[in-house]
Amino acid sequence: MKFSLTKSPDLVLGGEPRVNLLPPELAQKAVFRKTRSTLAGVVIIALVAVGAGFGVAQYRLMAAQSDLAAAQQRTTELLAEQGTYADAVSATALVASGERARTLGTSTEVLWNDMFGAIQAFLPDGVTIVSGTMTGRAPWEPELLPAGPLRQPRVGTLTLVVSSPTVLDATDIVRRLSALEGFADATPAGVTMEESTYMTTIMLNVGEEALSGRFATETPVAEAQG
Repeated sequence: MKFSLTKSPDLVLGGEPRVNLLPPELAQKAVFRKTRSTLAGVVIIALVAVGAGFGVAQYRLMAAQSDLAAAQQRTTELLAEQGTYADAVSATALVASGERARTLGTSTEVLWNDMFGAIQAFLPDGVTIVSGTMTGRAPWEPELLPAGPLRQPRVGTLTLVVSSPTVLDATDIVRRLSALEGFADATPAGVTMEESTYMTTIMLNVGEEALSGRFATETPVAEAQG
């Protein structure tokens, strides 16, 4: 049997000597058990920390899934609610489309009946409009060219036949018609006589001021609501 004589750390001068008769293996086993207990505690703490982290992650995942499900449900509700207004949206779109078509269709409109009344007011006494032929253009057609060199741009031409008891003064007729709103230019095109009445043909060109513009300033429904 081995034994060793060690000096106690608490040995003081004049103290009682002590002898450790235990084998060194027993001391090493005690140290090993203590180390193993410490490591086991560390492992347990690590497992607890991992479990807690996993629990937190699961909780956050469940919360995120719940929020996603709520958002999807709200989206479904909004789409269903939007469907209830589909007819109103469709009707609004049709009205807006109709208004745009109307605005385009009347963009080259001249109110010829009103023009006839205005022209009659500028003619001399005793001169009457017998007939009239209007020439204009559709919105999708190219613009009309001026009637000749140095002539004004035009949006339409009115060919008038007027009756008078005497031959008309061409210069006087043009001067009178020049006060007409939308007047571009006018040219007497010929004179014939029927019984005791003179028939004078007048070519009257009208410019952009003669356009009615009845719907040009209206705002389509869709734009007004937007």
